[in-house]
Amino acid sequence: MSGFSRLWPRFIAALAAAASVGVLSRTAGAQTAVDDPTKTAETPVESAEPAPAKHHGHKQKQSKQGKPAEKKKPKGHAVTSPAGRFELKGRVIARSELRAQRGTIVNLDGNLESGLIKSFDLSVASARVSLHYESPLPWLTSVVEFELASKPLLKDGYAQARVGRFQLRAGQFKMPTAPHETVSPFVLPTVHRGFISGMLTDWLDVGGRRPGVMLSYHPHWPLRPSLGVGAFQGSTASEIIIGQRDTDLIEARSMQAQSVAVRAQVESKELAVGAWYENRLGSPSINVGKHYFTAGADVTWDAGDHGRLRAWLSGIVGDSWYRHPATNPSTNPETTFATGRLLAAYRVVGSERENFYLEPFGLCGLFDPDLKLTHDFALETAIGLNIGLWRRARITLQLESVVADTYFPKTSAGYGAGEDPRRESLFAQIMLAF
Repeated sequence: MSGFSRLWPRFIAALAAAASVGVLSRTAGAQTAVDDPTKTAETPVESAEPAPAKHHGHKQKQSKQGKPAEKKKPKGHAVTSPAGRFELKGRVIARSELRAQRGTIVNLDGNLESGLIKSFDLSVASARVSLHYESPLPWLTSVVEFELASKPLLKDGYAQARVGRFQLRAGQFKMPTAPHETVSPFVLPTVHRGFISGMLTDWLDVGGRRPGVMLSYHPHWPLRPSLGVGAFQGSTASEIIIGQRDTDLIEARSMQAQSVAVRAQVESKELAVGAWYENRLGSPSINVGKHYFTAGADVTWDAGDHGRLRAWLSGIVGDSWYRHPATNPSTNPETTFATGRLLAAYRVVGSERENFYLEPFGLCGLFDPDLKLTHDFALETAIGLNIGLWRRARITLQLESVVADTYFPKTSAGYGAGEDPRRESLFAQIMLAF
């Protein structure tokens, strides 16, 4: 406790100094020590500036006055003190959507309206801020992230310790599932994760952010393999209405109130191949929970700032409690769902951070809610274009469509609780990261 007492006043002094200045500056040579094998950070991680190269046999560059030219200080939002290094990050996403959707709604006159509903909405999809902390102990780090778009809401909040090849993370963070679900929305080229992602997280309780603990192992072998095992608190449905399903974390009810997840991955400089399994706790009805099988495999191609092509290919299969009323639940009360998604983007120009760039992209995803039933699939497609400053700001134009076949379970007891999934949308979105 004596060591903590000595560090605490320095911590307060560092925060006060940062607030008085108003701009947090990056300390030269500081480097982020957080190693996130599951890539669950919600804001783009900006690496430290590289050290200047040594030019042996050449004179140092001179200014017109004959003095050595001053080097430009790297820009950033970090401050270092005896209490550790603090880095502020965040993003703002403003979105407009022109949508045509089939269904029944209550219009502005208070009357029910059925058929093709057209709407235009403006929203702040996200206004997020996070603080990344590196303690004086090189193996101990922490992240706290809040969403401020509607009301203050904790998104990520965890401490992380890395000793040798082992890493332990405890707190609230994303479960290690498909990269399409875990990487930052700023990394993905699309305006959002899409219709299938909503089916998985909002209606099937697959993945998502949860309180938990995860142990990872990173052996120093070729192809950089990694293995992570974690336990995460489950949730139960608290309210289900048309188009919306709310859940609450389970507390003090059962010894089996956790979901268990395992992910293994190998990767090279540009290619990553992974597989994962989740024994998830799903909630088929309000205050009812049961464990379900879920597994997936994925391939990611991303060469970082110097690559042109980026692509995410993933497939997921698992148990579900949703079925079309035409099926007979007496033989098997559960169904088996499957999904497949391919998202690809190609950057035309711009190869360094904050360079102007153009990036067309396309998405195609298939969702089959019951492998034993035909004519029940949902198809999600999208095309779009990103224009902006690479990894810093962008404007996205996206056209997307969702179609569903005859026997897709969209009744009050199915996906969407009676909402028709068929829709066409045109998005215009502005994103800024700092």
